[in-house]
Amino acid sequence: ALEHNNSLKTLTFGRQYGLGNKVGIIGATALFESLKHNLVLDELRLMNCPIYALGTEFLLTRRLKECTLDFNKLVWPPPSLASRGRDAIYRFLKAVKERAAPLARSRVMFVGAGGSGKTCRRAYNL
Repeated sequence: ALEHNNSLKTLTFGRQYGLGNKVGIIGATALFESLKHNLVLDELRLMNCPIYALGTEFLLTRRLKECTLDFNKLVWPPPSLASRGRDAIYRFLKAVKERAAPLARSRVMFVGAGGSGKTCRRAYNL
């Protein structure tokens, strides 16, 4: 719905409006994604919301004049970096996004009763 916004300039979530506990990490990610096509919103305030981690979607808030949230509650990006503010977070997430690569290998552990064929990998199409 926020993608189709053509008049709302400020959006505030916080306990004083009864919405503080509803916007968590998943909600914030969806909110940041919706800013991709929204050029009207200028201010986003997410105070007292349980947001403890920011993904690279947060980079979409860069064009906003104001984007406030409890940076001191973040565990990702690391608190030592988050305490330096929004610009430091943007630089960090931009570097993360540029260096991200798809996982090409992973380990698998098969658990099961003895004699059940765990060592016969052809059965698993590996």
